[in-house]
Amino acid sequence: MPETYYLRWETLVIAIFMSLMGSLAADQFGDFTYVDNGTSITITRYPTTAVGAVSIPATIVGKPVTAIGQAFMDCRGITSVAIPPSVTSIESWAFFQCGSLTSISIPEGVTSIGTNTFFDCTSLVSASLPNSLTSIGNGAFQGCSILAGISIPAGVTFLGGNAFYRCNALTQVTIPGNVTSMGFGTFSNCTGLATATITNGTTVVGDGMFAGCAALTNVQIPDSVTSIGISAFTSCNGLTAVTVPVGVHSIGANAFATCSNLASINILGPVTVIGSGAFDRSPALSNIVLPASLTTIGEYAFRSCNLLTSLVLPVGVTSIGPGAFTNCTGLTEFVIETRQPLQRPSSSRVTKT
Repeated sequence: MPETYYLRWETLVIAIFMSLMGSLAADQFGDFTYVDNGTSITITRYPTTAVGAVSIPATIVGKPVTAIGQAFMDCRGITSVAIPPSVTSIESWAFFQCGSLTSISIPEGVTSIGTNTFFDCTSLVSASLPNSLTSIGNGAFQGCSILAGISIPAGVTFLGGNAFYRCNALTQVTIPGNVTSMGFGTFSNCTGLATATITNGTTVVGDGMFAGCAALTNVQIPDSVTSIGISAFTSCNGLTAVTVPVGVHSIGANAFATCSNLASINILGPVTVIGSGAFDRSPALSNIVLPASLTTIGEYAFRSCNLLTSLVLPVGVTSIGPGAFTNCTGLTEFVIETRQPLQRPSSSRVTKT
């Protein structure tokens, strides 16, 4: 799994941000820099040298504080922030690299957590999310390595790319059934994640969603899921058996690649495509029945699956990519089903000697 790309433009973004900040008509209230929007207040800055607990006022100059801008970016000494219930918006980068922040409670009314909001908050142990939340942005909690538990509200529809990347203290997560969109690698490289429950209603296991989650031993995929994304479970070495449910039509490229202990795949659904490298270098795989609906097997799909001894290729397969079964050194029997005009399907059996 490659390193995250969300810091590639960090220097440029911060420079632009500081330039824009200089052009805003900002005022001061104690240590808080703010912008008066006419009927409400946005907190835009707080001293980066501050330490300890911070309490955001509910009102400034008689107007409610409704938004937190990139106010606490690089405030590495603050340990807690009390957010008033008047706040309905927390912008991207708001608590970026607040390395001493230990907990946060986001009030009801906030609907989104933006890009990199709590990026690299390496002391963050707990985060309470409101029921009003619908979106968790790219890299929102990325690198929060001791975040021990988080409950994703049922109303969330979007989970951003790398939103929980390397949240290594997470041991279990539940994906709400209302999620309709995911970025790449939402929970990738969460090395302590053991159990993932995907609630019925979710239609896709996103690209790279659990890639590199080496401790993942239990994943529940509901019948509502129709596709398993690219690299969704790459290098999930704790997986030993997976059931692909009845709604799934495609298994993406590298979906279960390099899963060193994956022994059994039970495909219940009408899968038509097994993507390139889907089970590439998963040497423990010994039990898989290819569905009758299958039409396409991608290149290197089963490369080096050394414990496969017998395989039946369904009659409907019309495309097999290069190297699909290369280095399957244990494969001794390969049955190719054939269909002849006006006859029942027959089979051609190739036995390795």
